[in-house]
Amino acid sequence: MTGNTENTTVEESEQTLHVPLLMVCLPELPAKAQAEVELVCATRRAATCLEVCTGPIVTETTSEGYDVSSLHNLDMPWNAGYDGTPSRTVSTESTSNISMSSVSRSMGSGCASMSTVMASCTSCPDAMNLDTEQVLSQMIDLAIKAAKKRDEDLTLFSIKDILNVRLYYTAASVSKLGATKANVQYLDDGSHLRSQLHSVLKLKSAMYYHEKHGSSNSSNIPAYTVVPVLGMHLSSGEETPQVENEGTPLLAMQVFMCDMLRTEAELWIRYNR
Repeated sequence: MTGNTENTTVEESEQTLHVPLLMVCLPELPAKAQAEVELVCATRRAATCLEVCTGPIVTETTSEGYDVSSLHNLDMPWNAGYDGTPSRTVSTESTSNISMSSVSRSMGSGCASMSTVMASCTSCPDAMNLDTEQVLSQMIDLAIKAAKKRDEDLTLFSIKDILNVRLYYTAASVSKLGATKANVQYLDDGSHLRSQLHSVLKLKSAMYYHEKHGSSNSSNIPAYTVVPVLGMHLSSGEETPQVENEGTPLLAMQVFMCDMLRTEAELWIRYNR
């Protein structure tokens, strides 16, 4: 999807025109709806004085073994409905190859950003034994790292700037029944995954406040939503795609970040000036 804005004071470029797209197949849509489109937009006042652009594509691959018990050795509470047992109890190491791609759409320099991360399994001999918490933690880190302009070396965001996390997961298997029908078999209600995401966000918030303020107040965590889907695909929005979803998509995450004080200051400095 490409587009442009007329009568803007910010110089348009290839970075401002290409918009990342996350396409998901939802199990249900509103009555008689063929598709649903959700847009995250800047206000006209902000868009006329702050540059809105697409950041660089950041990729990471996790192939080394890691200890699943590392996160569970910490005294972290869990949501109701989960007993706190580690996600893997048979073996303590994983050698699966997880490929992650992240692309962001940002406004201003460290003002607001929406990062979209896709985690795909390129070599998963035992996908059921993946350490999901480790994958979720790395997806959040990659989302923060990608929230920057192409000419910026480091991101200006941290875990405290995250307002909302939306996690998509494949909740069912789909098989064709003829040319126009399909059989959908639901496999997971997402309660376990929701508890794991809550634990990761709580842990990261606690670590941040302990490092910055010397306290472990982890009650201030971002809002989060877990959405079941039948399939997903991430596109950078460019005519020549730079995001290649290799392997089997496992999880997709949208992370919205905003620094309110910086945004207010940038608008005061730049608007009508």
